[in-house]
Amino acid sequence: MQVLTLTTDPTGSFPHADESLLQEAAGIIPHFFATALERAHVREEAPTLGRVSDYMSDIYGFGGFAYPMGGDVSEDGVYQYAGEPDLPPVAAMSGEGLRLYVYEYGITALTDGERTVTGRFD
Repeated sequence: MQVLTLTTDPTGSFPHADESLLQEAAGIIPHFFATALERAHVREEAPTLGRVSDYMSDIYGFGGFAYPMGGDVSEDGVYQYAGEPDLPPVAAMSGEGLRLYVYEYGITALTDGERTVTGRFD
């Protein structure tokens, strides 16, 4: 299994925010991602978008990706929802061909580059 690294402010949208504040804003959501990847690895399953998003929702226990938020995620990870201001990610993490974006309000996106799921982990 590869080493996962959390990147805070991947779009440079929070230049005055302290890195520890951005890590705190991401909360334990990156841990859910890492644990979901580990679960797939231990079970010798391919870490697909569907499988990892299901595992993350299961680990979280309160919905997560089970209740999709809708909206779109730009190539650089900005979350866009009609009628709402764009949200740049406070943090991102990649592993096993998947990319996790964490936004304010617990909004979370997971993408494999072709498909994206969104949910809320608050």
